[in-house]
Amino acid sequence: MKERDFELTNQADSPTLNRERVIFMAEPGQGEQPPKETGGRQAADEHIPPKRRGLSSGEALRRAQAAINLLNKPGNGASIDEKSSYDTAVKGILENFGIPGMAGGEDVNEGAQYQPGRIQSEQETGSIGLERAEFDEIAKNARDFAQAHGLPEEFVAQVVSEAGKELWDNRRAQRGGAERPITVPESLEDLAKLIMKRAGPEWRRDGAKSLIREDGRVNTVNFLDWTRQNLLNVHNANPTDPVNFFSDIGTSVRTDIYGGTISFYEITFGKHFFLRDAGQGHKVEDQEYEELRTQVLMETFLLMLLRNPDITYVQGRGVKDQVLKSVSEAYLKNPITRGKFLEFILTLPSVEKNTAKDLSQEAKGKELKTKKEDNFFVGNAVRRALATYINIYDYQTLTNILGADAPLFSADFTDHEGKLHKSISDENKDKWFNKNGSVKMYVINEHTGEPELATNGNGQPHPDYMRYLNVFLSPMPSQEQQSDVRERIKLSIMKKEGISYREADLAELFAFSMTHIHGVSARNDTDSVAFDWWTRMTNFKDYRKRQKAERRGAKYGNNYNLEGLKRIGLDYFEAARDINGKSIRQIIQGGENGKINMDNSIKGQVEFNADLQKQFVPNHLQTAAEMYDWLISSVEMDFPSMVTGYDARGNAILDWKKVNEVKEKIEHDVRYSLSTWSEINYDEENVEWERVEVRDKSGRLVARKKATDGSQLFLDSDWYILDRFGRRTQERDEPKTFLRTRKMTRLESMFGTDAIKFIQYEIEKRGLNKKKDVRSITDVQGSVDFDFSEAKSEGFRIAVWRGVFDYLIASEIASHRDRGSGFRYYNYEDIKKAADVWRDAEFLSTDEIKRIRKKTGTRAAKTYGAEISYALATGGLEGFWNAFRKVFLPQMFK
Repeated sequence: MKERDFELTNQADSPTLNRERVIFMAEPGQGEQPPKETGGRQAADEHIPPKRRGLSSGEALRRAQAAINLLNKPGNGASIDEKSSYDTAVKGILENFGIPGMAGGEDVNEGAQYQPGRIQSEQETGSIGLERAEFDEIAKNARDFAQAHGLPEEFVAQVVSEAGKELWDNRRAQRGGAERPITVPESLEDLAKLIMKRAGPEWRRDGAKSLIREDGRVNTVNFLDWTRQNLLNVHNANPTDPVNFFSDIGTSVRTDIYGGTISFYEITFGKHFFLRDAGQGHKVEDQEYEELRTQVLMETFLLMLLRNPDITYVQGRGVKDQVLKSVSEAYLKNPITRGKFLEFILTLPSVEKNTAKDLSQEAKGKELKTKKEDNFFVGNAVRRALATYINIYDYQTLTNILGADAPLFSADFTDHEGKLHKSISDENKDKWFNKNGSVKMYVINEHTGEPELATNGNGQPHPDYMRYLNVFLSPMPSQEQQSDVRERIKLSIMKKEGISYREADLAELFAFSMTHIHGVSARNDTDSVAFDWWTRMTNFKDYRKRQKAERRGAKYGNNYNLEGLKRIGLDYFEAARDINGKSIRQIIQGGENGKINMDNSIKGQVEFNADLQKQFVPNHLQTAAEMYDWLISSVEMDFPSMVTGYDARGNAILDWKKVNEVKEKIEHDVRYSLSTWSEINYDEENVEWERVEVRDKSGRLVARKKATDGSQLFLDSDWYILDRFGRRTQERDEPKTFLRTRKMTRLESMFGTDAIKFIQYEIEKRGLNKKKDVRSITDVQGSVDFDFSEAKSEGFRIAVWRGVFDYLIASEIASHRDRGSGFRYYNYEDIKKAADVWRDAEFLSTDEIKRIRKKTGTRAAKTYGAEISYALATGGLEGFWNAFRKVFLPQMFK
């Protein structure tokens, strides 16, 4: 298709049109068809080919625009000059479209403004001195013309719009106040005027949020509000797919005459659009306008870089490789901890709620700049919404964030439009709420696992109610429930911060968009179903216990390290910290040691090291994923198999291929995820959840199901049901569990006390036990007083990974020393080979070897005694002689 341009010049005070922007498009195969200048309808007919079906709307409109402009060319019978009367001009331009001439109406009303495409009411038509019937006639004839030439419906609106502009300009000219259409915006005022022509009533002159003030300057606060509304419009139109706000925002901002759309990308990145019109044709830079440009650009950019990766993550969250790929790609862009981005999000200003400073005289002319200095109501709302999602399992923490009277905790709630919502069934209302509307408090009977009404008001709401609030428990959540809970959170932060619903809607969108891609949702899968693959690391112990259940029959690794490894990977908000040592979770919540303090300002207090997010993936997330695979599938390191024999001097000959496999897999991954990734605050306290197994008063595990008579069934440690004499039967079941929340350190949330004791030994060995910060840690395995005095030091991190690695070795040896474990039994020779590998391959130091052998009961004398006892019990004199020959004699002649 070839293009031919025409120099089209309006008469009188109209600007000269850019010859490159107005083109005639010849049909394929026709060659160039120069426009005939015989005037009248013939020009329009011949320059808009009759067969237009199959032509795109955009192409048809472009050709229509070219035809409209041609009608204005001198000699076409529709030239408008200073001497042309109103009626002649209108008649000429309309007759070229086969539309009968119109009689002139009344003069233009004072202060009226032409609004393209919105001539819909008597009030609107009256504002420019036209009758509704006249525009109906224009539209009817234009539609007939469009149908005859195969043009799209959009062409009708284009004709009416063009006619309306001519009517408007000529009537304004008659009153001596001609205002020509803006072609290409050269200032923010020009841009705002174009937007107002296409925007809704609230953004226009005399609207509640007019983009132009009475003094002619742009209202920067309202312009930011208009941007936010467009962001929400695009998101709500397609909430589950990635979008490009820069191209998808439906502003419909077109330059008059040319008709070319100004994209939001051009608006936000076009610095020239934010110049101030100083009059007399001068355009100057303005600090307030530049503040607006920066704010608009950053809000759009950050929301898109949070929202889109989060949606992409959800679409592939069930597959390990897809999870790692999604997180890696998102974190390479690093929108949270690069520069001041997180602080920017958490200090977003409100455009509707004012501080005293906003209302002061000094704020005049720099309203947005003033708001950005200390008006952080929307940013605080983001913090509250995000903290709500992080702590969605704990009622007491949620009340500290939102207040006990928040709509989140109401049986029914009234939305922002005053409509009453009753989303909770009557049955659940009776179970969850008192008659006065307050939430009923329950405590869990630790021997039955059943909720019982609290007598003193302490406790938590009913477990089913807390599950209702947790929108992260299902791979396919109820849309009604998720929408209900998210709406409650919006209304709660709206009430707490005193902001509008629109701003609460935006704040919640920012917050929710951070939950999946940063691991918050995976961690809050308190059932540990692990439909999000990341859950397998953040809830490692509970996921393995689910896998261990008979009804699933899946692999779960070595049962002997199950209680010691609660979590082998953290979500990003837990595992990353700023240069001041605060984790992102702590920054969001505002308090230390698990406290909530969102009234404090974080402005100027948040700074991160460069590439923090980029390094998180290989150093922590990826290595934790490799740990998971190894612990679930490989089960053991199998040290005895690494010795292929002994040389003449009695030195072990090692299979270095097997040695290096363990070093490159489990040892490397433990070291990197827990120590090389140096951002974990092991001593930071937070309220955390844990799933607790129900035990009776004698400490026996309570089965999930009941006996036929309704009584409790009890389990052994491997979950076999016990008969009434306490003997194992062949029937298996899972233990009954309940969710409990309590304050604990990150170290305690990650490891059981058996593993922590190995870490404690490593700390003491390094002289890090200063006794300045000793805290008690307790779980089902026992208790330990742990010293956190040097928790911020590199030596502490080394002690953590060394202790965990020691624990894994000890657990493996213990499993092989238990003849009923199902693993191959390690005799004295196997233990000796393992110890030789530990020493010669430098897995453990001499002191660590001694400690592990002591903890596992595999020191030489004890191993010898166990071998002799077992041999006597199973093999008589022959067994005794074999044990004596293999164990005792080698020790005598060593």
